Amino acid sequence: MCSQRKASVMYKPCGHLIACEECARLMEKCFVCRVTIDSTVSFVELCCGINDNTSLKSEVPSATTAAAAAATPMSSNEVSDTLALARLQQQLQEIREQVHCPICMDRLKNMVFLCGHGVCQNCGDRVQECPICRKPIEKSIILYT
Repeated sequence: MCSQRKASVMYKPCGHLIACEECARLMEKCFVCRVTIDSTVSFVELCCGINDNTSLKSEVPSATTAAAAAATPMSSNEVSDTLALARLQQQLQEIREQVHCPICMDRLKNMVFLCGHGVCQNCGDRVQECPICRKPIEKSIILYT
């Protein structure tokens, strides 16, 4: 996320490694997949195997759940249903990305700049340049639905 330091924190549950330790504290959702961040793991913990008790406890149930799911055989109908569900969830995520504010990722876009990019009004009132293309904001248009 920041351009001054290397990414050194992995987000859980998504597993993305995109922010330094300082920026990771500020983020509530992953910028890549927009999943709410439950916890973080530092690079030192990842590479050196240093774990605190809380992260170790949170990983044990997920490992047993994954093993139980792998032990249960699935029929071809269940597999196709699972694939269809995953495809629909991906499409829903893409639609959400198109209509939600790219800054806060919580509210719907209801303000558009002259460059054509949109944000929510709360975030749009605070920025001086477009967060997408970095052009200075001359005017903004509020969308009413």
